[in-house]
Amino acid sequence: MRTARGFAAGLLLLCVGASVASAASAPEIGETLDRAKAAWAKVEDYTCALHRQERHGDQLYRQKGIQIKFRKPYAVYMKWTEDGMAGTEALYVRGKNGGKMLAHTGGFLGFVTLRMEPRDPRAMKENRHPIDESSLGDLLDMLVRTWEQSRKAGDGKWLYGGEDALGDRTTDIFSVQLPAGKGYYAKALIVNFDRATGLPIRVSAYGWDGLPMEEYWYDALRLNVGLTDRDFDPSNREYRF
Repeated sequence: MRTARGFAAGLLLLCVGASVASAASAPEIGETLDRAKAAWAKVEDYTCALHRQERHGDQLYRQKGIQIKFRKPYAVYMKWTEDGMAGTEALYVRGKNGGKMLAHTGGFLGFVTLRMEPRDPRAMKENRHPIDESSLGDLLDMLVRTWEQSRKAGDGKWLYGGEDALGDRTTDIFSVQLPAGKGYYAKALIVNFDRATGLPIRVSAYGWDGLPMEEYWYDALRLNVGLTDRDFDPSNREYRF
């Protein structure tokens, strides 16, 4: 994951890369997002290991290897494996469990399952996004909205930074800097689109103070693996709800 210094360095290198990229060969962000939307429409489910960092006040929290299962229309299972939260699980299935998410911590109190609204303060502690807005599709929606608004308003310039190796994936990387006061999600975004799937698999965002706001990397992404109701059933014996 990038540190604060890494965010700034990454943006600088991306801009330099964009300045030397061949205009004839560089992909356009609009076409790239159209491809991503078409790819997402074909996705029924996925699994991944989510690496994320989020800034809350003066603190930058990092978590690695959160195991994710997702199935459309909206079912999410999450299990933390590192960073002092090993064994913590969360489950949300739209239209089930009274609209509540189920969650428990790891360790000694792991036998206590809580039922909470997705935006309950306990659920949102150290989380910038509720569990019902946590999918790869939600990330794509944000990027599409940002692109459409910036294109119509003539704000910012989406720069292509060339090829970028990310784990075992080859990606195309884009960045944009946006003006304040117009309702944009962030001051700047850096996005990696996986060439194999066409989907965005990492996004880094800066806040309006210029500091890193959040970063999400959908590592080891596997699409259409055939997840079933059992994968989102709290009585699944592989879980501890």
